[in-house]
Amino acid sequence: MMDPSPGPSALRVWGTPRWVTLTVVAVVATLLCVMLAWWQGSRTRDIVNAERAALSAPIQVQDALTADGVLPNSAIGRPVIVTGTFVPGSQRIVINRILLDESGDLPGAWVVANVEVGQLAVPVLRGWVPDAEAKSVSLPTETVTITGVLQPYERFYTERTPEPGEPLIAITADAVQVSPEVAGGFVTLQSQQPMAAQDPIPVPPTVQTADAPFPIQNIAYTLQWLVFAGVVWFIFGRWLRLDVLRARDAHDSLNV
Repeated sequence: MMDPSPGPSALRVWGTPRWVTLTVVAVVATLLCVMLAWWQGSRTRDIVNAERAALSAPIQVQDALTADGVLPNSAIGRPVIVTGTFVPGSQRIVINRILLDESGDLPGAWVVANVEVGQLAVPVLRGWVPDAEAKSVSLPTETVTITGVLQPYERFYTERTPEPGEPLIAITADAVQVSPEVAGGFVTLQSQQPMAAQDPIPVPPTVQTADAPFPIQNIAYTLQWLVFAGVVWFIFGRWLRLDVLRARDAHDSLNV
């Protein structure tokens, strides 16, 4: 005699150990997709905010950094004003740097030194000099007012090993013991008051955020990860339906 019951329900199949495991896997995959979508979305906001910051009026450098001197992503490329005195003994020479000139690429070096701003030491890329003149560049002793652009340390983007004698612009290279805190980024000098004739030649910012194209690719990646999350549950529901149908077919065949 045929069993009049319709067979296993979807809820009963879902409660089996196999489907409990698959549910956990689907939830984890969904959370991963959502996290990646959130990360791509935050990158989009950072790019847009950085471009807006780059086009805004200069502010005091301490106002662009967090309370503990960290450089937020939204402040990369921000025009800032640094008012203070250069820290004696903090000047560093970064070799193997090129200056783009109408006559061609000129080999030379960058001159970096810290400016004491309250309790914060702000590394400033003073500019470019020919290699032969690098060690003779003097450090101003009077109070200076510098207008420049906030930049992340070069190790922000890569952990590459520098060539012999080529220090990267990083906290380890620029920190000095006389200052309790070192800013989480450096300032590329654009102008300085007062400025002497023998000072290094200012260089363009290493990271350009002004006139950056709208981050369509980041938005596309954000949507892509959300679509992947939806696909996970589409496949999950389809597999569950097929398992329910197979379970009902097996139930019917046993009761014929």
